[in-house]
Amino acid sequence: MKIKLRLNRGIQALIAGSVIFALIGFVENKSYDKVCNKVVIQIDNQFKNYFITDSDVLDLITLNGTSPLIGKPFSEINLKEIENAIGANPYVLNAEAYKAITGNLVIFINQQRPIARIIRDDGPDAYITSKGTVVPVSPYYTARVMVLRGSYADDLIKNHLDNPENRKLLQLLQFIYQDEFWNSQIAEIEVDEQQQVTFYPQVTRQKIEFGPPEEIDSKFRKLEIFYQEILPHKGWNHYASVNLKFRDQIICE
Repeated sequence: MKIKLRLNRGIQALIAGSVIFALIGFVENKSYDKVCNKVVIQIDNQFKNYFITDSDVLDLITLNGTSPLIGKPFSEINLKEIENAIGANPYVLNAEAYKAITGNLVIFINQQRPIARIIRDDGPDAYITSKGTVVPVSPYYTARVMVLRGSYADDLIKNHLDNPENRKLLQLLQFIYQDEFWNSQIAEIEVDEQQQVTFYPQVTRQKIEFGPPEEIDSKFRKLEIFYQEILPHKGWNHYASVNLKFRDQIICE
């Protein structure tokens, strides 16, 4: 009896599973046969970036309105082509498109996150993103990030920062951006041809000679000591510069 009972339960489970898969297949086929009723665009603005709008996305996927999607059968809509068209925009990190059972085409977009703005005297500005890529500035929106300038700026625009040569500089920018205090305190960064880094603070007037983008944690610990233990006693603008280049030393002048 126990064997029969187990067999019956096994058969029931198999039948139930088959019914579920059949229903899923039926729903998918019905969804596939539907036409697109609406295009729903969701842009992730968790970092308060507004580089791309819903209308920009619609222009990209409809070829500026010449190839509308509403009313078009889903069988004729290539989701991968839509994702690639949106991803070609320099402000887009990634895009995902899928068909909803309601008949809507849903598009979800993650934007690039700028962490610094490259300022140049002889060329257009650009943003450095959290991934190390360089994207152009937008005519519609300005991100409030630290400024990067200097003779090394042209190389950054040509080669980006997601390569081995510039990876340490990217790590430095990421460190500053992710730290609430240093991100608000450091207004400008200058980088020369040898990747020697100099900071210019937001509040105090000292020039901070950081040196190469190495030993980031230990150098910022020294800078923290300078702010917490030296400046309160000497005065916030007593020194013109502070040098963090040398190990276990803080040189103030």
